[in-house]
Amino acid sequence: MGCNTFNFNGCFAVPIGTDYTMWFGEDGDDSQATDFTGYTFLMTIQDKITKADLLSMPVVGDDQTTGIYIPDPTNGEIFIQIRKADTVTVGKGDRIYNIKITDPSGNETLFSYGGISFIEVD
Repeated sequence: MGCNTFNFNGCFAVPIGTDYTMWFGEDGDDSQATDFTGYTFLMTIQDKITKADLLSMPVVGDDQTTGIYIPDPTNGEIFIQIRKADTVTVGKGDRIYNIKITDPSGNETLFSYGGISFIEVD
């Protein structure tokens, strides 16, 4: 069951052997950008069957590292970045992911979840 088969909250395909970046934009109820100042994120990619963690992606400080990059927390944009070496490490197949967000008070909630397929490309 790949990304095209069933889509929970988000689903995307990552080509193995390439750098991959995906943009997430978050708007508040009043169409103003959500301010993520003081928030932390953690994305986990797991094996679909065993639920074993394959890749853990915390917030990173640059756009060249695997992780969650937030260039300006006040504009509501985050970038999911998976570098070439990490796509090879995870390997081909359908996986699951979740992104948890922790607010400045320490309250953790689920931000996004779904399927993620690592695919071979020619």
